[in-house]
Amino acid sequence: MWGTIANWASAVGTVAAVVVAIVLWREDRFRERTEAARLRTERMERLVVSLREEIAQAVKGAERNQRAAERILGLIGEGQGPAVSGGRIAPGTLAIPDGVIYRAVVADLGYLPTSILSELVKFYTYAGDVVRTAELAPSWRDGYATLIALSPRVRMSGNALLLMLEKFAGADFSPAANVKLTEQEMRDIACRSGYPPDELPVDA
Repeated sequence: MWGTIANWASAVGTVAAVVVAIVLWREDRFRERTEAARLRTERMERLVVSLREEIAQAVKGAERNQRAAERILGLIGEGQGPAVSGGRIAPGTLAIPDGVIYRAVVADLGYLPTSILSELVKFYTYAGDVVRTAELAPSWRDGYATLIALSPRVRMSGNALLLMLEKFAGADFSPAANVKLTEQEMRDIACRSGYPPDELPVDA
C-alpha cells in the first residue's frame, strides 16, 4: 500500500514539475517577445525621428533653392541683377539632400511599410536629380528656371513622406499600418508646397 502511495506521489510530483516547467517556459517566452517588441519599437522610433528630421531639412533646402532662384531672376527682370550673361550655377552652391541618415539606416528600412520605402527612394533620387539638373543646365538662367519649376514637387514629395511617417508612428509602427494619404491630404500638401493641386496624379 505504502509503495502504491509513494508511486502515486512520485507521479504527481513529476507531473507538477512538468507543469511548472511549462509555465516557466511560457513566461520566459512571453518576456522575450515583450522585450523584442520593446526593442523594435525603440528602434522604429529612432529610425522615424531621424528620417523625419533629414527629410524636413531637405524640404527646407528645396524651398531655399526655389526662393533664391525666384529672387535672382526677379531682380534680373527688374534690371537689378548681376551683369552676368553666361556660365552655369557653380557646383556646391545649392542646397542638396545628402541622405547621410538615409544611407546609414538602410539596413533598417525593411521594417518600414512598402509604400513608405518606395516613396523614400523616389524622394531622395528626385531631390538630388533636380539639383544636379540645375547645375548642369546650359546657363545659370536655365538652372534657376529649373529650380523654380521642379522644387515644388520635391517639397510636396517630402511633405507627403513626413505625414506618412507620422501616420506610421501613430499606428505604433505596425507593419500593417495604413499610411496611404487621402486625396484631400495630398491636395493640402500640394497647396502648401506650391505645387498645382490639379496636376496631381489621379490616384494620389
